Amino acid sequence: MDAKAVGITSSDIRKEFAHLKTQYQLHNLQKEDALKNKYLLAALAGGGLAVIIGFLTWRNYRLSAKHITALEKLNNEVERKNVHLQNTLSSLEKSNEDNSRMMKIVAHDLRNPIGGIAGLSAIMLKEKSFPESHRGMLEMIHKSSNHSIELIQDLVHINTSAMDRYREPMELRDLLGYCIEMLNLKSQEKKQRITLTGSAALVQGDRDKLWRVFNNLISNAIKFSPDNTEIKISLTTSGNQVVVCVKDEGIGIPENLGDKLFGISGEAKRRGTAGEPSFGLGLGISKQIVESGNGRIWFENNQGKGSSFFVSLPLA
Repeated sequence: MDAKAVGITSSDIRKEFAHLKTQYQLHNLQKEDALKNKYLLAALAGGGLAVIIGFLTWRNYRLSAKHITALEKLNNEVERKNVHLQNTLSSLEKSNEDNSRMMKIVAHDLRNPIGGIAGLSAIMLKEKSFPESHRGMLEMIHKSSNHSIELIQDLVHINTSAMDRYREPMELRDLLGYCIEMLNLKSQEKKQRITLTGSAALVQGDRDKLWRVFNNLISNAIKFSPDNTEIKISLTTSGNQVVVCVKDEGIGIPENLGDKLFGISGEAKRRGTAGEPSFGLGLGISKQIVESGNGRIWFENNQGKGSSFFVSLPLA
């Protein structure tokens, strides 16, 4: 069968080939357009990513610059304060050296006359011709002068371990009775009455140092209490601790002195009710002595109606 028999001419064949060629070219163009679109999208995505990366890089650079500037300022401030602290420390060290040197000079000047009193009273006590009626007073002078010498020595070594060199068992009630006896004349001058209550309690420590603590507390109670008042001293035991309370009916502790009371700067000094002088050091020394023996010292205040000082010590 030939082309004429089926009605197909060469012209139709050429048209069909041309149509197929056109469709093929159109398909290729569509593929090229799709590929170009993909490239374009990839380029846009890459460009957007580059912009984002650039923005983040710029932002981080700005933040880093700010941080570097802030760190430089902080470093300069730290260096400035460090220099200030070093200068302050140097000044404090020099002041401490000056104070230590002055303390030694004062201690030397005080030790000699008080030592002379102690030596002279010891010689007089050996004299059998000395009136017996005055011997008790002379013994008190001798003991007080010896205690004063020890106090001067402790002031020189106030920040050393020498504050707790000797430890021995002692009866605390007897020690308090001795303190009251030594201060009896001072309390009688102001017509004050001192009472002691509580049972015996054995503690471990340096007798002279603990005497100084309680002597200072009772002496302060006398000093800062008016005439015709009572000073109550009590001992109570709780567990393995004994607590001594010295309660007076004096002027109490002003609020502005409460935090300075146990310091050794002397800022808490004030005069007694009869104008007695005070140096403001006794409680600071007492605190060091008590704490070196694993004890505790504190106070309760009722300004205008007296105060109570407490010392807690471990039982032996």
